[in-house]
Amino acid sequence: MKLVFIFGSGNYKNLNSEIEKYDDILIGDFDESFHNLTFKDSLLFTWAKNDCPSSFIMKEWVVKIAYPGYAKILKMCVENFKKSIFFF
Repeated sequence: MKLVFIFGSGNYKNLNSEIEKYDDILIGDFDESFHNLTFKDSLLFTWAKNDCPSSFIMKEWVVKIAYPGYAKILKMCVENFKKSIFFF
């Protein structure tokens, strides 16, 4: 299983080490904004069509993690869908 995080354009100097170490971030050519989630969808589907090695994709936009059971859901996904890719 692989987690992939999607961001709009911005000054992400502190993410360079994350990108180099885990290769788990996609950065689109649009402003990072709640109102641009449709652009994130488009980036996700374009990447999935062209570069995704998995046959199953789960998409979940996490604007703010405020749900206490979220860690349990993520753990279940890791255990049950080992060859899947999840986007947050």
